[in-house]
Amino acid sequence: MEEFATTPEAREQRRRQTLSALGIEPLVSKFDAPYGKASVRFTELESASYEDIGSQVGAEQQSAQGERLDGLEASSAMTKDGPRSALKSLAPDPSRQPESVQKVPAVAHNAARQTDAVAFHLLLVSAGGWLWIECLEDGLLHKEQLALVHNMAVAVSGPSVDLFHRQFVWPMAEHPHLPRDAVAARQSVNAQLERIGKETPYHGVVLMGEAVCQWVGSQDHPEIVRIPSTRQMLQAPMMKRDAWQVLKPLAQAKSAG
Repeated sequence: MEEFATTPEAREQRRRQTLSALGIEPLVSKFDAPYGKASVRFTELESASYEDIGSQVGAEQQSAQGERLDGLEASSAMTKDGPRSALKSLAPDPSRQPESVQKVPAVAHNAARQTDAVAFHLLLVSAGGWLWIECLEDGLLHKEQLALVHNMAVAVSGPSVDLFHRQFVWPMAEHPHLPRDAVAARQSVNAQLERIGKETPYHGVVLMGEAVCQWVGSQDHPEIVRIPSTRQMLQAPMMKRDAWQVLKPLAQAKSAG
């Protein structure tokens, strides 16, 4: 069948008029879904002259009304108000906002959370019933730090202690849709500690340094002790004495048990 609508705008206008004549409200895409592909819209319709579009669409409908309208009265589609009423349907209706508009606040909230993104590396060492945790300031684990943790674990739990270490890196995935704020970071750290507790059970946590305290909550662990970080103790060896004053009761309790 010959296509008598010569331009995409005219065909779109005729489609909306035909649906209006049938008593069907034309559906028009007004907003793009979040993170979706942008829709192609006939924006020229909104700025075009009503009379020019009306005359063009009216002429095309008059030449093919017997073939394409299937019995619809041509007068209802060719009135002066026909093109105007169809064009007015392009304007957003406050009473009928699409679903994507309702989701805008949530998307904006997620975008705001992305601006508060944090990043850090944690050293997690399981040894002798204790979980030793330190925040690695430069994101690198030096062998001197791991050796110091091993020596402290031996002093607390005995020479036969087995040491298992791993690193936790936040954010866990470079994905733009995942939250990367401090709240999500603490939740992920707690979930990681729960998994470690199932694999290698521990009864207490040793927090090394002040930086790690903001990621591990004391309310989630019954026994927590705090000592200087291995980085601080390596830079200032006198701080090892401060750490031993905290660890010494743990070693005595192990010996008594």
